[in-house]
Amino acid sequence: MIHVIAYFYHPNDVSGGNLIGSDPYYWMVVFRDLVESGEWFNLVIERSNAPYGESWFRTHPFLLLLLLVYAPLRLFLETPVAIHYSAIVLPPLLHLMTAVVGMWASAPLLGRQKYWVVPVLAFQFPILIQGVPGRADHHLVMLMIFLLTLGCCLRVLLAEKKVRAAFWAGMLAGLGLWISVEMMLGLALAYSVMGLFWLFSEVCRLDGPSVLRANLALCVGVVLSLGIAVLLEYPLGQHLTPEYDRVSVVYLVMTLLALCVWGGIFLCVRGGANMSRPAIRLLLLGGGVMAALAALALAYPDFYQGPLGRNDDQEMLHLLNEATGEMVAAHKSSLNWWLATLIPPLIGVGLVRWAMAREQAVPKKLGWAGLAAILVMFVLLVFFYKIRFWVYSTALTALLVAGFVGWVVDYSHQHMRHLTGALVRIPTILIAILGSLALLAAPSGSKMSVDTAGCKTIDIAPSLNQFQEEAIVFSALLFDGPELLYRTPHAVLGTPYHRNKQGIIDTFRAMRSPASGAIPAMIVERGIDYILVCKTGDPSRFLAAPIDAGSLYTHLVTGQPPPWLQPVPLTEPRARNYALYKVNIDASH
Repeated sequence: MIHVIAYFYHPNDVSGGNLIGSDPYYWMVVFRDLVESGEWFNLVIERSNAPYGESWFRTHPFLLLLLLVYAPLRLFLETPVAIHYSAIVLPPLLHLMTAVVGMWASAPLLGRQKYWVVPVLAFQFPILIQGVPGRADHHLVMLMIFLLTLGCCLRVLLAEKKVRAAFWAGMLAGLGLWISVEMMLGLALAYSVMGLFWLFSEVCRLDGPSVLRANLALCVGVVLSLGIAVLLEYPLGQHLTPEYDRVSVVYLVMTLLALCVWGGIFLCVRGGANMSRPAIRLLLLGGGVMAALAALALAYPDFYQGPLGRNDDQEMLHLLNEATGEMVAAHKSSLNWWLATLIPPLIGVGLVRWAMAREQAVPKKLGWAGLAAILVMFVLLVFFYKIRFWVYSTALTALLVAGFVGWVVDYSHQHMRHLTGALVRIPTILIAILGSLALLAAPSGSKMSVDTAGCKTIDIAPSLNQFQEEAIVFSALLFDGPELLYRTPHAVLGTPYHRNKQGIIDTFRAMRSPASGAIPAMIVERGIDYILVCKTGDPSRFLAAPIDAGSLYTHLVTGQPPPWLQPVPLTEPRARNYALYKVNIDASH
């Protein structure tokens, strides 16, 4: 039922060959290459950034999930169809698994009320849209790993088998980092939470030595998980290659340094050092962390420039910070975003205050307080940094709302008459579960969806597929690149990913160059065969600057190409919003 609703609000004929968003098309291009070639370590897409190729910064865990879905489908379907339906089937499965994982993660705090997490979390708008059929992407997997890690940390605080829970928290945090280095945030949270448990073990009513062993187990789990990841991600001879936008030896060294810090503290305690005062523990841990960070800076100084490195190019900064909707801070967006990202978490924090007032046990009070602190951190990230973290703040809010719903249901059953109780329960449940769907009016996804209205790659693909030979197609729309790779045998220039930096810059600059000038050198050097433009929509956002009336893009959209471009008739009625031109280098001389 959930995905029927999602399909209604986001109509997309996935059975007719569509997927949702540009990322799923790129995932499926990589997955198709893996299935057809069987080359595990080859993550270079030869047809992107033509003719040089584009290295893919994603990693293999999500491809393995696709493979698990693809294998049984392949028994009944042809390879291309099975690949496509893998992208349709997997997201709803991940959606259901995420809801169940949320229930497990919250069990130490919610108890028997945990079952309400499944419906409440599943219907939250940011999570719902990630799980619709055809949105084959790794974001729900990352959310699952985050919730699993959170659940393990709560069990360190509230359960008896602390060392085992901490070890699995480390394994899961390492797996999250393997999936995406964005999960450095989850790893940092695990380190911080476990470190605070040790620093303030008396306040948390925890046994200091057991929490120290738990921190050591956490670090061992992370190192083991990342060691396996680096081993499986790189071929022989490349395991020591430093990369910053995907799991590599850099992150393994970072976690080994963390293990050394906690190992040193453990040896100090075993040697009889007095750690009874929190100030001493803080001094020792703080000194160890600073030493580890300094060592990491000496070994890999580029680590502190971030996963994407340093970008000074206007075009790259525009793409990374403005052109893609999820990369924009909520406070720079519309009022809808303000309401959507602030009101639910504020309700959640209020529910934490209510839950703490009802709770007697100090560790559980601290668990609720920690949940609120993490929620506030994610809200700040969403509001001041990037909207893409909205799914995490929403999931945490859902856990808190589910606990309140469970309490209302129990209270109404125990203390109210049947009719009165029903009148209380039903609205509470409906608001908690369906209230988030009111946010469907909020803008979502990439800003490109507005600028390219009327141009769908599925409409132009049949015309491109009529070419007898494979060609290099230069599309002005970067976000069309992955879908063109998926739907046609042709190569493309631009795609909206940071590793295709030169393709992005060449796309922007060529489209803004004067049409009256000579043929751009890039066109000749790359051997571009065709240029494709969308005649509808406002191009100013995706071209990173106001478009001059004399620019190549303006001339192509208005049907006034320079002499070195020849219009290609498009006979398909659906392709009427596109204009296609063949490059004729000889005519430029």
